[in-house]
Amino acid sequence: MTPKDPPLYLLTSMNNKELYIRFERVCVAHKEWELTNFGVQPILRSVKGIMEEQGELMHCVLKFEQGIRGMDADKYLELGKDAIADIGIYLISAINKTNTPISFFTIDACAVMHGVSIHDRLCSDFLDAPDATVAPNAYREFLQKRSDEGMWAFRNMHAATNMLFYFALQEKLDRVDVVKADWYKQLANECKKVLNAANDVSLYLFGVPIMELISEVWDREVSKREWKARKQQEESATA
Repeated sequence: MTPKDPPLYLLTSMNNKELYIRFERVCVAHKEWELTNFGVQPILRSVKGIMEEQGELMHCVLKFEQGIRGMDADKYLELGKDAIADIGIYLISAINKTNTPISFFTIDACAVMHGVSIHDRLCSDFLDAPDATVAPNAYREFLQKRSDEGMWAFRNMHAATNMLFYFALQEKLDRVDVVKADWYKQLANECKKVLNAANDVSLYLFGVPIMELISEVWDREVSKREWKARKQQEESATA
């Protein structure tokens, strides 16, 4: 099977500055969108969303490895990219609750972007293979190799999310045992760790920076969802 999605092999046509501008734009827009649709939300709810989408991503990875549930390469890429983008969007929801400038997260992510050499090496391994265009399993093996090498990054993302969950749960249980400003700092640090690890996962598995996927999914789907209006319509229909 030959690759059908050229951008998959080109990383991104956007430079870091463009990606960060998009990221900051989504952060601002998401804050208003969430308030309109759900009102004031605790950070724990955002973290639950991150954990939910990590499960969705691992579901894609596992079913692709097993070759079941119709999870071929195209479906794996489609659903997997959506899942990592949704992780990022829920993470933005958490970031917006840390009372921390957005630049704190985006500037640090710049260093992680240098990890694109991972993507370049994997692409080279696939594209330089003499039988890559004729071997029926070459494309699947290529994506599987990406997935295997990305599991350590997934582990880092999962570990950082667990710590973020721990700090978010303190607020829910009213057990913040430090100065509130320090608690926000802890939240921000853990959000940054999750973002960096999620970006690594995105680069390993799909060869695309998470900021690009976040922007695409936000513009295409999430920003257009009107949950409050839908809920009101459903309540009116059952009244």
